[in-house]
Amino acid sequence: MIIVDGEIVKYEKYVYYLINKPKNYLSATESTNYPVVIDLVPYQKGLYPVGRLDLDTEGLLIITNDGMLGHNLLNPKKNIEKEYYFNYKGQLVNDARERCLNGININNEYITKPAYLNIINEYEGKIVITEGKYHEVKRIVKALGGEVTYLKRIRMKNLELGDLKCGEYRKLTEAELTDLRGNEKI
Repeated sequence: MIIVDGEIVKYEKYVYYLINKPKNYLSATESTNYPVVIDLVPYQKGLYPVGRLDLDTEGLLIITNDGMLGHNLLNPKKNIEKEYYFNYKGQLVNDARERCLNGININNEYITKPAYLNIINEYEGKIVITEGKYHEVKRIVKALGGEVTYLKRIRMKNLELGDLKCGEYRKLTEAELTDLRGNEKI
């Protein structure tokens, strides 16, 4: 048994944190130019962020040392939903929702998988994607006639960010992990 500062230290093979990534933090393990999200959670060797959020994007990010779970959550074939809240300027095309459902042609490079767009009003919306390609949400909104001015991931699968403040983290619960794993044998 190991005791530090009067508390028993338990070995955990895998750790899982939900973090609300602040703006201007890199979704990386190290950087010389910007602070990294790993610095926001207690140090443990092998931790990494599951996926990436742009430097100017906030929101839900999972940090773990469980490579299999990370792979399964990011694999586009698994169709894991990622929901984003965004502010935008400009005027979106009238058939924006339908276009998203059919996939958006991004600069003749690729057509996105179907996305679910909810326009809240003339300057904010939500979108659910299952891929996560480079700047995908920003590029979809641009293809629809708008420009994203603020972006925040609020959900991954059934895991919601909730009221976790920017820069804060918490451990995932067993129920959340079971849901994230789904039927996968990890």
